[in-house]
Amino acid sequence: MSTSAPPTSGLTCEPREFSPRSPSGTPSTTPHSRQRPVDDSLTGREREVLEVIAGGLSNQEIAARLYVATSTVKSYTNSIFRRLGVTSRTQAVAEARALHLISD
Repeated sequence: MSTSAPPTSGLTCEPREFSPRSPSGTPSTTPHSRQRPVDDSLTGREREVLEVIAGGLSNQEIAARLYVATSTVKSYTNSIFRRLGVTSRTQAVAEARALHLISD
């Protein structure tokens, strides 16, 4: 049995440079620009969850307080992270305070 490499189609995969895009799809010079109207893109419920996150409650505690499932809280949290361009609760709270979405 031969151990030759499988034939290639002549196509190569070149690495592409990452270029962050704004919500409109155009390239962005700053990935987390505070110039965009973030507060208009958060729903009322997302703002409510963000306020409770700022209070330091766990997902289970938030779910109990808002009468929703824990998975729903996680969904809201992920949506908030995406919309604010952050990856953690601490970053979300800091960004929300900087944008005056929640009080200090």
